[in-house]
Amino acid sequence: MTHTDVSSETEDKTSVSAESEPKARAKRSRSHRRKTEPKLGSRHLITCWFGRACERKECWFKHPDGRDVDRKREKRDRSRVRSRPIRSRTPHRSPRRVNRSASKPREKSRREGTKHLKTSEKNGREEKEEKEKDEKKNEKKKKVETKDTEEEQSDQAKDATNVTGSTSSALKKMDFREFILQHFEGTPEEAVAAFQAYCQKMTEEEGKTEFEILKNTGLCFDLYHPLGRLRSYDWSRSMACERAKNFLMEVEQGRYTGLSLRARRPNGASVTCPVAHLEPPEFAFDANVGTLMISGLPPAMSAWDVVEALQDLSGFTSAAWTPPSPQKLSRSFYAHFKSAKEAHAALLALLADPDLLRKGLTTGTARASLQEGSPELSALVLPSVMSSPSRLEKDLLLSKSVIERMDELHGVSKEITSSLLDFCGNTELKLDLQVLYLRRVHHFCFYSGKWCRDEWTLRILCGAATVREPYRQDDTDMEIWAIGHEGRIKDFLDTVSLTRPTVLRYDDVQIKERFDEVCREKIITVSDQKFQCKDCRKSFKGCEYVRNHLLRMHTDILQGIREEFHQNMARKEFLADPERPPLGALRH
Repeated sequence: MTHTDVSSETEDKTSVSAESEPKARAKRSRSHRRKTEPKLGSRHLITCWFGRACERKECWFKHPDGRDVDRKREKRDRSRVRSRPIRSRTPHRSPRRVNRSASKPREKSRREGTKHLKTSEKNGREEKEEKEKDEKKNEKKKKVETKDTEEEQSDQAKDATNVTGSTSSALKKMDFREFILQHFEGTPEEAVAAFQAYCQKMTEEEGKTEFEILKNTGLCFDLYHPLGRLRSYDWSRSMACERAKNFLMEVEQGRYTGLSLRARRPNGASVTCPVAHLEPPEFAFDANVGTLMISGLPPAMSAWDVVEALQDLSGFTSAAWTPPSPQKLSRSFYAHFKSAKEAHAALLALLADPDLLRKGLTTGTARASLQEGSPELSALVLPSVMSSPSRLEKDLLLSKSVIERMDELHGVSKEITSSLLDFCGNTELKLDLQVLYLRRVHHFCFYSGKWCRDEWTLRILCGAATVREPYRQDDTDMEIWAIGHEGRIKDFLDTVSLTRPTVLRYDDVQIKERFDEVCREKIITVSDQKFQCKDCRKSFKGCEYVRNHLLRMHTDILQGIREEFHQNMARKEFLADPERPPLGALRH
C-alpha cells in the first residue's frame, strides 16, 4: 500500500467521523415549565431562552451573558454599603479621607472588608427585621385578644345594664288625679273612659319598652323567639321518645320486678311514707342524683348555649331550667347524667375549661355545683278508696287513655305504646306500671292530673312518688276524692295539646314580597340593558339577574328579613304573655 492510499483512507475516516458527529449547538429553553432542577448530563441542561431578561429566582439553565436581575441586585447592595460610612479603628481617621492612591493588595483587602461588612450588615439587618416582625405580630395578637375580651365584657355589661340596669327612658304612669288635672276637661263619664284608654295605652308602651330591653338577650330567645320555641318543642319530643324507649327496655329486662304502689305504713299515720331512690317496691326517682346544677344563669345567656356545651360529655341524658326569677331574671339550669361519677367528671371539665361555656359563665354570676341525693324521700299517700277493685279498673282505662294521648303528642312510636299496654299481669300491677311510665317518661302525675315541665318540678309539686293506702270497705268518706280525680283526668284529656310553633320559611309569601321591595332599592338602572348591584357595583343585563345575585351572594339580606318577621312574632308573644317579667324587675 502506498503512502497516497493510506492518506486517502485516513481522510475518508475523518470525513465519516465528522459526518457521524454533528456540531453541538447551543439550545435555548422557551419556558420555565420544569419545576425541579434536572440532573447533570441531562439534555435539558441548556442555555436559558430568556437570556439576560430572565427573572426566575433560582433558574438552573445557563446564562453565559449574565442576568439583569442579578446585576441590579448587586448594584443595590453596593449602594447600600456605600451609603453607610465605614468606621475606622483609629479615631482621627475618616473613611472619606483615605488615600485613593493605595496599593493593589490594600485595595483588595479593603474590598474583602467591604464584602465582609456587607454580608454581616445584611445578616444583622435581616435578624432585626425578623425580630421586629415577630414583635409586631405578638403585639397585634395581644391587641386582638384584649379587644375581644373588652368587647365581650362590654357586651355583658350592656346586657346587664339593659336587663337589670336603670331605665331612664321608662314611661312614668300617672294616677287618675294627675291625668284629670293635666290632660282632660269634660264630664266624669268621659274622664273615666279616657283614663281607661290611657291606662291601656300605657300598658302597651310599657310592654314595648320591656321587649326592647329583652330583645337581644338569650332569655327572650328561649321564651318568645320562634326559633327558640321550636327548639324547645323538638327537644321535649325527642327526649320523651328516648325515655320511652329506655323505659320499655328496662321493663323487658325485669328492672321493675316487685313493683307495687301500696303504702307501707300503719293506719292513722301521716299522709306521707318513706321511699328510696329506684328501690323496690315504689321505684321512686330522685332527680338530684347525678345532677349538675348551674345557678344564677344570667338573662343575657341562652340556656341552649349550656346544652350545647354539656351534651357532648359522657353520660349526659337530659337538661331543664327554671323560669326567670322576678328580681334579677336569673335562672337555674339542671343537667342530669347517668351516674353521680359522670356528673362529677362533667363538673371538673366545666371548671377546668372556663371557655367551655360562652360569655364566661363559670367566671360570671353563675355558679356550677353538684347536687346530692336526698337521704329521705317521701311519697304522698292516697286514701284507701283509690285501692278498691272498681276504682283500679277505672284508673287502668284512664291511664291507658292518657298514655295514648301523650305518646301521640310526643311522637312516641305505636309499637312502644302497644308493648307497654299489653304487659301481662293483674290489674293492679298493670296500673302501677302505667302510672310509673307517665311519671318517668312524660313527667305527669296521674293522681293529681298535673303535667310538669321536668322531673325536678314534678318532685317539688307531687313528691318523689304517689302510693295508695290499702283498701278498707268501711272507708266510704273519701268517695269525693275519687270523683275529683276522675274529673281532673277527663279535663286534662280534653284540654291537653302540644302544638308546633310556627316558623317562617324563606319561600313564604310575606318574606318574598319584602325581599322584592328590598331588591328594587338595591338595583341601580344604568341603561336599558345594564343594571348594577348597589352593594357591590356588579353589572348585569337584566333585573332578574341582579335579583338572583342578591339572593345567592348577599344572603344576609334574606336572613335579616326573616329575623325581622321573627322579632315581630316574638313581640306579640311577649305582649300576650300574662306572666312576663314586670318592668320593675328590669329596672332593678
